[in-house]
Amino acid sequence: MLCYRWDEQKGLDRHAVTSLDGKDRIQVLKRIAYVAKSARVPGHRAEELARKQLDLLTFDRVDARKVLVETAQFYGILVPCDDGYEFVHRTLHDFLAAQYWVESGEFAKVREYEWNARTAYAACRMQDATEIIEAALSSRDGLPAVAEILSNSPSFNFPRVSEAIIKYFSQPGQLLHFDHSSPTRSSVPTPVMRVTGSLRSDFVRLGSPRFLNRLIERCCAPRTNAGDIIAGYCMLEILVRGQKLEFVTYEKALDSYGSDRFTFNLVGIGQVQLGFVNPHQPQRPDLKF
Repeated sequence: MLCYRWDEQKGLDRHAVTSLDGKDRIQVLKRIAYVAKSARVPGHRAEELARKQLDLLTFDRVDARKVLVETAQFYGILVPCDDGYEFVHRTLHDFLAAQYWVESGEFAKVREYEWNARTAYAACRMQDATEIIEAALSSRDGLPAVAEILSNSPSFNFPRVSEAIIKYFSQPGQLLHFDHSSPTRSSVPTPVMRVTGSLRSDFVRLGSPRFLNRLIERCCAPRTNAGDIIAGYCMLEILVRGQKLEFVTYEKALDSYGSDRFTFNLVGIGQVQLGFVNPHQPQRPDLKF
């Protein structure tokens, strides 16, 4: 129906065009996206790349320029501009490029990565993105790529990635503040019921609920300063989403922190008590963030 409405609005007749199907056209777009580093592609270069892909698809007698014009009319992804063709959105450009990168086998040969959206999308196309995430976390500027990867729910080894995240934030300068003392009006020592701190980067916002729960479990055993603050970020994110911890995760956290009143005070972000994400309590507290 969407295709019909698009064609009706644009005045298109798909029966009077070249014989490529949708998958063929996408393959042409992928190749151009992979080679093109910028959104704009000179006309002769785009047509040359399209012709090479058409030859591989055994459409050697099809006019490459006509295919590009038709594809622009059908999909509106790579469209004609003054000096050639232009991708209308950077995300689409990088995603198509990443698909070609992985499918061609070239991504598997890379040993040094540029930590950008294209690499992140390529990692998500892999059967196992663990090593790429670990490599990003071992570099100085790879965290934004990790956040992008996690937002697309890739396949990876939860324990290994959790370990790499804790190691990353345990480095000097990544844990901006930490205090585990609990306020008290008495001189009698009381159990620590609160941690205060913040991370240099809030990377968990796009993580899946399952990942956040697994990361919390790892932060509970064994506990570290960075792990406590990471767990707090995860719990606050789960709370903001209106969700609760998984039952197993909650029990492990309760055993580790000792009380459902244990509070994570995240400087500049907000506060969350363990009890707020208790799956045995269906009602969410009325909190402001």
